Amino acid sequence: GRTAFEDNFWTSRSITPEEYYRRLNYVDSMFGSSQTASGANTDPGRVYLSLGPPTRVTKLPSSRTFVPLEIWYYDNVPGVISTELRLLFFRPNSMGLPKLYSPITDTIRALLVPQSATTKAFGPNDSLTEADVRKVLHGSAGEDEVITAASGIAPGIRGSGNQEIL
Repeated sequence: GRTAFEDNFWTSRSITPEEYYRRLNYVDSMFGSSQTASGANTDPGRVYLSLGPPTRVTKLPSSRTFVPLEIWYYDNVPGVISTELRLLFFRPNSMGLPKLYSPITDTIRALLVPQSATTKAFGPNDSLTEADVRKVLHGSAGEDEVITAASGIAPGIRGSGNQEIL
């Protein structure tokens, strides 16, 4: 019965078992510890398992304004969104495992390096637009890209639509 179950299980999936295990090995080596499937328990690991490799990645390892972060770009996600998808992963307080940023549940403050120049720049629960953030933060091209990615998951998606996609 196990073979029939596995065959039925994989026929209803969008990837093959070989592709899944290839992705699992990759996320374990990139995001995990020495334990099997540990990478799948991280936010980047879960995204990679679900969506595969991003089309492109922008890394901001350090900045005077932002904590270390990465922006993963997907041209589209069939069945979910037909425009570019931007997923931002950040290290809270510049430490620990990367966390998937949500424009709804996180605020721009989660992405900022705690320093006197940024600590009081935004309120704790501000509902900010991209234009509001740009009025306060002026930075490099990489930092500009972060502001755009932090304001929405995809071009034109605002408010609770971001959380639905996540």
